[in-house]
Amino acid sequence: MDRKPRALIYCRVATSKQADDFALNAQSAHLHQQAEREQFNIIGEVKAYEYGTTLDWPSWQEAVRLAAERKVDIILVAKCTRVSRDTFLLIQAIRDLNQRGIQLRAVDGALSPRAPWPFWRD
Repeated sequence: MDRKPRALIYCRVATSKQADDFALNAQSAHLHQQAEREQFNIIGEVKAYEYGTTLDWPSWQEAVRLAAERKVDIILVAKCTRVSRDTFLLIQAIRDLNQRGIQLRAVDGALSPRAPWPFWRD
């Protein structure tokens, strides 16, 4: 019997208004629903309010650390932009995760096993 893929949920918003409103919780709920649909075993969740174009956010570093420590198969995000709006940084993050055996999956479909152009694979 195959085991369920282990997933870490990563939610991030960029403005304090989004953090104070329901946006962060809505992202989380949406990702939990997707994980259930895809029969992922949710190992953990990281939520953050952080702004800027970087991969040095404490929340992203925590997500990568937790994923590596807990041997997570997938980091699940709502959109690619939750990791970075900078395409080169996004590709860097994907390659770093892939080297650790971790997939980045975006619920919006841009990063999925069914994506038509797996640019992130070496």
